[in-house]
Amino acid sequence: MSISDEYKTLRDEILMEYQREVHMAAFVFTATTLIIGYGINAKSPFVFLVPLVLLALLLFQLRNAQDSILTISVYIRVFIESKRDSGQHWETTIDTLRDKLRNEGRFLSLTDVIFARFAAMMGIICIGLYSLNSTSSERWWVMGTAAMLWLVICFTILRAFADADSGRYEKAIKTDLEEIYKGLERK
Repeated sequence: MSISDEYKTLRDEILMEYQREVHMAAFVFTATTLIIGYGINAKSPFVFLVPLVLLALLLFQLRNAQDSILTISVYIRVFIESKRDSGQHWETTIDTLRDKLRNEGRFLSLTDVIFARFAAMMGIICIGLYSLNSTSSERWWVMGTAAMLWLVICFTILRAFADADSGRYEKAIKTDLEEIYKGLERK
């Protein structure tokens, strides 16, 4: 496989990851909205807690997709675009632009970060709807448990997204791959 073919294959994989993110987020947000709509007419307030499972799975999937995208992007920059004769510089150019915008305070969050924040807010809404529709005897321990679990999941995932949004995660991957690349060159 030539460098150009590898480059195209990796770029296609990044685009497919983006498409999967958008489709998965659209599905989960639609399903959550439908479940909330059903829950408003249902007699069981536990229906409002069902979307938390879908939203948590979405958060983990978004984080996994982001990791894949960033790793592929850094790999392209380190192993393909660093060769002057590659003629390929998209990832290096977009990385330079992101760094410039971050330094100027004009960087907009990555799409998956926006999806993750929206999912976190939808989870809070679901817990609130459960609380409003449950009896006082069952409300506090279920709501407290659900809220605590939701906060732990959101804090863990959103913290990882913040590292990616700031560029720290990408820089760490780049450092690791450059060390690997230098090790390969010495052999």
